[in-house]
Amino acid sequence: MQVDFDPNQISFEEIMNMVWASHNPTRAAWSTQYMSAIWVENDEQLAIANKTAAEQAEQNRWKIKTPILPLETFYIAEDYHQKYSLQKYYSLMKKFRAMYPDFKDFNDSTVAARLNGFLSGHGNKALYEAEVDGYGFTREELDNAAKRR
Repeated sequence: MQVDFDPNQISFEEIMNMVWASHNPTRAAWSTQYMSAIWVENDEQLAIANKTAAEQAEQNRWKIKTPILPLETFYIAEDYHQKYSLQKYYSLMKKFRAMYPDFKDFNDSTVAARLNGFLSGHGNKALYEAEVDGYGFTREELDNAAKRR
């Protein structure tokens, strides 16, 4: 996944700390296609990525196996990989298809990304409750979709 961010809102170091906390950096990739890796745009990001990796390794006594690589070309994954958890909810996807006839627009949707994250078990109830009314779905639609998965 590619993360675009505003450094006035969140630092690259904060993002890196979330990355280390959100995956198992001790597991080596079994294939290039599905590997966890960090691609950096410049020397400053490389230094921060290496620094936070070293901190994680020392703090947790881990050998970090997640590679840190220079960003060259970013490739978008195939459509069936996009918003993977969300795509399992037929009723929600039906409404998303009506909202976004072009799959690229669905893929770029912040609401789709947020719902996919929650459906994947990320976030918390308080965050969900604070945002849900702005998603363009009724609570009943979301509750029913969750029940019918």
